[in-house]
Amino acid sequence: MAVQVAEGADFIIGETFSWLGEALIAVERAKKTGLPVMVTICFENQNTTTEGKSAAEAAKALVDAGADIIGMNCLRPPEHMLGPLEEMRKAVPHAFVAAQPVAYRTPADKPDFTSLPQFPFELDPLQLSRREMAAYAQRARDIGVDYIGACCGSVAIHIREMARVLGKLPAEQRPWKLNYQKPMSAYEYYDHDPEKVGAVNRE
Repeated sequence: MAVQVAEGADFIIGETFSWLGEALIAVERAKKTGLPVMVTICFENQNTTTEGKSAAEAAKALVDAGADIIGMNCLRPPEHMLGPLEEMRKAVPHAFVAAQPVAYRTPADKPDFTSLPQFPFELDPLQLSRREMAAYAQRARDIGVDYIGACCGSVAIHIREMARVLGKLPAEQRPWKLNYQKPMSAYEYYDHDPEKVGAVNRE
């Protein structure tokens, strides 16, 4: 990490730890840099870390070890991550909590997207919509998550829509792009009004 620190890193992130023990080692090493430290764990198909620690237990251990931000990232979509995150929030009410779920839909019996037969090359049909990711962002905020992001499968439009519903609309955003109730046929490119089409053709 010395190279990153020397290059001016603002803080250190260690993520995707299914073993709490590894996450704690990451906290220990990262704290030596003197920078703020964020460490997030991940649950595979069981609702515990690999060594059997609950979300609440992991949160407390990470905070006690000195992590400035704790939470979860990767493997699971919002649907299967928000529950454990809420447990974390309650376990460490004064800590900063982060959420970075994947943007893929998974079943309850296999919440880890890497355990699906579609992984890694047939995940496209399972990608969550921008509205689903926006709903996740709102729910995460409601349960007290401080750092709301996304992981594998997320794209720019997901992040943009998440930012919009959280009140962080970019200054250059054009309003017409946000009107989901307006049919595509109402836009100029798809306008089938004979007079307008004729006018365009005449030009």
